[in-house]
Amino acid sequence: MDEDTEVMSDGEAVPESVSRSNSSCSSLLCLPEELFFKCTESVGLQDLVSLDLVNKDLHGLLQQDAECWKNCVQQRCETACSEQILERAACIAGGWKRLCIEAEMARKENKRWVPATESMIKAAIERVSRPNGNKAQTETREDTSIVLLIDGSSSISDEDFVMIRSFCDQLLHGLDRDAQVCLIQFNQNVVTEIPMARLDLESNSKKVLGLAQAMGSTDIPAALEFAASVLKENCQTQ
Repeated sequence: MDEDTEVMSDGEAVPESVSRSNSSCSSLLCLPEELFFKCTESVGLQDLVSLDLVNKDLHGLLQQDAECWKNCVQQRCETACSEQILERAACIAGGWKRLCIEAEMARKENKRWVPATESMIKAAIERVSRPNGNKAQTETREDTSIVLLIDGSSSISDEDFVMIRSFCDQLLHGLDRDAQVCLIQFNQNVVTEIPMARLDLESNSKKVLGLAQAMGSTDIPAALEFAASVLKENCQTQ
């Protein structure tokens, strides 16, 4: 979506300049639905929102066309989330259109990186969460080993660091009690705050929420390489 796109109070993304001329779009309504949906496959988000606001007929058609909104989400978020997580996030959000709006609102709030939306975060947590205790588990679950990487460099604001700690704590509370967890904070150096071990929720949660920000510069590749080595070593010892 272009920079001149705003978000209404009800959550709908709306461009500042939207043509509401029914006559200019009447030809689209004459197309068979299959052809109409084919035409919207490569339409950008701003144009989709513009079409959605022209009249009730076009709005109704676009409500049925989940694929066009899905394409927009994938174009913006495929580097941040896997396809499986995006699929689940769309269900949580109430559809691809709603997830698309979430993604644009999140992008406007933070332009420094591709941010995950609330629905994407919930979907990601579900992937590593413990089974529902009220339901019988009929399938064998693989052991879960997770390395949490926290950027403690000076490029992270105090507010963002609090949010990062809160997210990590939320994730810990959703994990299977047999999961193994490692917490790493990095700046230009890599520090293991919690060595890889079976989850101790009370102790691990206290450590995460009380973590002091290291500050300094940042070396992301080194942190990722170290995290990979921790996971590899843990896998070999199991």
